[in-house]
Amino acid sequence: ILYAKSQGFNFIITVDCGTVDFLEIQLANKLGIDIIVCDHHEPKEILPAAYAIVNPKRHDSTYPFAELGGVAVAFKLIWGVLALLKYPKEYLTEHLDLVALGLVADIVPLISENRILAKFGLKQISKTNKVGLQSLLKVAGILKREISPYEVSFILAPRINAAGRISNAEKVVTLLTTNNRHEAEIIAQQLNQENTQRQVIENQIFEESIKIIEAQNLSKSKIIVLSCDKWHEGVIGIVASKIAERYYRPSILLAIKGDRAKGSGRSISGFNIYEALKYCKDTLIGFGGHKYACGIEIAKDKIDSFIEKIQIYADNYLNINCLQRKIYIDAVLSFSQINDRTVKLLKIFEPFGQENPPLLFATHSLEVVGYPNRVGKDHLKFRVRENKDRVLEAIAFGRSSDILNLQIGKEDHVDIVYSFNEQYFAGKTKIQLNVKDLKIK
Repeated sequence: ILYAKSQGFNFIITVDCGTVDFLEIQLANKLGIDIIVCDHHEPKEILPAAYAIVNPKRHDSTYPFAELGGVAVAFKLIWGVLALLKYPKEYLTEHLDLVALGLVADIVPLISENRILAKFGLKQISKTNKVGLQSLLKVAGILKREISPYEVSFILAPRINAAGRISNAEKVVTLLTTNNRHEAEIIAQQLNQENTQRQVIENQIFEESIKIIEAQNLSKSKIIVLSCDKWHEGVIGIVASKIAERYYRPSILLAIKGDRAKGSGRSISGFNIYEALKYCKDTLIGFGGHKYACGIEIAKDKIDSFIEKIQIYADNYLNINCLQRKIYIDAVLSFSQINDRTVKLLKIFEPFGQENPPLLFATHSLEVVGYPNRVGKDHLKFRVRENKDRVLEAIAFGRSSDILNLQIGKEDHVDIVYSFNEQYFAGKTKIQLNVKDLKIK
């Protein structure tokens, strides 16, 4: 805001923030700067005095889809302006690649309008004319690949976010707006390197977090809250997500700096973490978010009070049944039903993501064929056969410890729960099973 004032600007549009930024908007008003907020985070009882707040979660909103992502809110605002000025829609639809990036990276529900925008935007990424995005696809090794939410979530978004977490996010803005290919390639390489650096820091914090949880037996608590004065605030959100996934508990990590701490949290199905923060608001300097994720700021001497209060809330409002990880199987399949037609049918349901997960199938009493292999850091690759007939390749991420249970020569069979997709290698296409769970019989 101060930079905008120093450069003579008098108008700001926010994207994915602003709904609870009372002090910042008050400052902008004093400086004569109008602000239009485009956001999707939960509002408080009173809204900031912005020029306008465009948010489908406003208590007085009549918009038919409350879960519209922050980037999609901005998209719809621009769509309205173009319609008002009678400009062609093509001015905007060519930027659906950026909309898809924002929606998938922000982990919003990929249903309704979000799903429609992401579906067409992902196709746009594959044929994007933005030299910055082309450079990022190239450095990530997916330039000619069909782009799905997986590529955005695990390949593109981490590189885009790395700058903001490790150095300065301004270079990402330059990357996505420049027409200079040489400049774009340099920035893409920098983001790649910073992402590697981010992974090192993230793994260190993750390992330290696990040690604390195991030492203090925190995995038995309904909600996990950790704090440390050595943690990098830029990556604790990713670690909170990993902790929530590992222990299946809502998780909040706090990075202490001086007499304050900034935190980031991730939740599980059935627990609204934003409502939990509202209950604890008297212990916090500030907070924001939605039911899936949150950010907080807190005084260091209030951390213990916050932990005590949020645990009370979790004890009262987090049903113990929600802490049992569940896998919902859509159908029991025979391998004979897995063919090109089935693959095409499943593609109709794409893109998969939050609240629109990949369909899961189960097949029973499979024979393990050949020798299972460890691949990557902790993954298990093996082949299975049904009724002495068809053999399919399977990969189970994070399940390399099961390798001894699948040794050849055993009479045991295996039940698996999986999704499946096509893999392209050396010009050939084959179907691979992505195993979510397995049971030795």
